[in-house]
Amino acid sequence: MSDVTNHSSAEFTDALTKVPAVTLGFWIIKILATTFGETAGDTLSMSFNFGYLLSSAIFVAALGLFVAWQIRASRFRPFLYWATIIDSTTAGTTLADFATRSIGIGYAGGWLLLLVSLLSALAVWRSAVRRQRQWHRFEVVI
Repeated sequence: MSDVTNHSSAEFTDALTKVPAVTLGFWIIKILATTFGETAGDTLSMSFNFGYLLSSAIFVAALGLFVAWQIRASRFRPFLYWATIIDSTTAGTTLADFATRSIGIGYAGGWLLLLVSLLSALAVWRSAVRRQRQWHRFEVVI
């Protein structure tokens, strides 16, 4: 059992080395990044007339690349971290705009769609964590 605990503790420590300290500076940068993301989404979808669907596809594809790069990073890389944060807010904004404006379900429908999506993602994550814990317990028994 101690192997599982030590392994999980090491993974937790490794994960912490990939995120910045949550300080006042963090929150200032986070607010600016969110605002920048909102503006970037509107620029692509409205100013360049790409529309919400194409803009969402572009930002979601970029987010996939940033997240993969972030997961593979061996340590905290500020540019990569903040690029991922900015792109996640941009992708989220354009997806919300697509749901509320292009699909035509309005803000209440968009809110409900995003709530169901968020709860589904959390359920999948929780299930994955449980499977991982069960696998570690199985490894210890063997």
